Amino acid sequence: LSKFVSEVVALDGCLDRIRFLQICKDQDRLGNISLVCNGKAHELPFPDGCFDLVVLNMVFPYLAATLPDRSASEAEKVILREITRTLKPGGALYLSIRNKYSFHWMKSKAFPFGREPGPDNFHAQGFGYYADLLAGAGLDVKKCVWPLPNYKYPERFVPLTGNGKEIEEEIDGIREFSPAKRTSVKMLRPRNALNFMAETISFVARKKWR
Repeated sequence: LSKFVSEVVALDGCLDRIRFLQICKDQDRLGNISLVCNGKAHELPFPDGCFDLVVLNMVFPYLAATLPDRSASEAEKVILREITRTLKPGGALYLSIRNKYSFHWMKSKAFPFGREPGPDNFHAQGFGYYADLLAGAGLDVKKCVWPLPNYKYPERFVPLTGNGKEIEEEIDGIREFSPAKRTSVKMLRPRNALNFMAETISFVARKKWR
């Protein structure tokens, strides 16, 4: 992000990761990154309306663990409201999550469904849950996509909602899809069932103007 915007604030609850990021920052001579260590996602050390963009790339499902005295869903509501507070009116949130209800995860059972104990406390849900959560925090969902080949290094985004020939052409150009999978995606998308194929889902939502 630092290559495309004037200033980046990188926040992490782990001091070791902040120290590692400082090494990366020095090596790459990135002077427009500020590092902040803060483990309280419900109490962010930033004023109201200070950010144009907040990026939570597979971060949000872990944040409920910072409020262990509350249920995961209640903790996430509190945390998302706090994150929204720091956005400027019209500012954007990019939220990427693993999709609990995708065929991939249900078949492989590769990660815990729901809130699990331990250091890797991870709360996972599906499309509808996060869409409602974002709306409840005063955010308008503008896009909902499936990042490919993965959420870490996305090169393409398959729209999970919407219609049009352009979306069909975008699906045709995804080299990670076999012909059979490409056909399945085209059939499921107009029926709003494509979110069951997406291993990860990314939302782009904007803070409402008051």
